[in-house]
Amino acid sequence: MILSDQEIDEVLAHDLVRYEDAVERALKGIKLKQYEFDALVSLCFNIGEGNFAKSSVVKLIKAGNKAGAADKFLLWKKAGGRVVLGLVNRRKSERLQFLGQLE
Repeated sequence: MILSDQEIDEVLAHDLVRYEDAVERALKGIKLKQYEFDALVSLCFNIGEGNFAKSSVVKLIKAGNKAGAADKFLLWKKAGGRVVLGLVNRRKSERLQFLGQLE
């Protein structure tokens, strides 16, 4: 199947709604800045809704420890039991975004 750039954007926009809703459910009632929310949606999209909801990231945000939660992004760096450089880089970027430090 070959998709145009516009079709890819439409599929992604459609799929993201699911992960945005999952973040909102997991952190119901907690005020987030847009960049925090966006980083959390990216993490949830990559690790799955169930893993996200049970993650130390969510637990620490609920406990009011956003700085600690940011550091826990870095734990999600494995695929198939192995550390993957691409995931290490992605988590570092999401952490910076969550902290409002991504330019």
